Amino acid sequence: MDRLDAMRAFARVVETGSFSQAARDLSVSQPTVSKQLAALEARLGAQLLTRSSRALTVTLAGQEYYEAAIRILEDIQTVEEKLLEGQSSPSGLVRITLAPAFGRMYVIPKLPVFKERFPDVSIDIEVSGRHVDLVEEGIDIAIRIGHLSDSALLARRIGDMRMITGRPPTI
Repeated sequence: MDRLDAMRAFARVVETGSFSQAARDLSVSQPTVSKQLAALEARLGAQLLTRSSRALTVTLAGQEYYEAAIRILEDIQTVEEKLLEGQSSPSGLVRITLAPAFGRMYVIPKLPVFKERFPDVSIDIEVSGRHVDLVEEGIDIAIRIGHLSDSALLARRIGDMRMITGRPPTI
């Protein structure tokens, strides 16, 4: 027995006052709803509904279970909607550490456009050349120049940057 399906079936029976209407609403057969509720009552060891040829009445235990089931089903619905919404619109905090030259030249100038496109994403940037323990410091992205020092990390080349050093001109 799937508990959530049984909860949904029970809630629809209580709301509609009918096994048949609940079955139609849930796109299942009436015997399926009857079996789900019988299994639910057996699992709980309590009678949730009093059935007669003329009426369907919710017991005290059934009313208590109905109220809890509705809260649970609504919570699940809310979480699913939030997750589905989150998939279409990124949100949250992204922690980034950048090499100073690369960050200053390529990343920081692009931040206003990024923020305009993804307003629900917060960015915490550290511009530093120091070695960072990504896991320990909770860093999501590190952009560095040079070779990867920790072979347990995953790296991807995103571009080339030429650095020219020399003596300052003499006057």
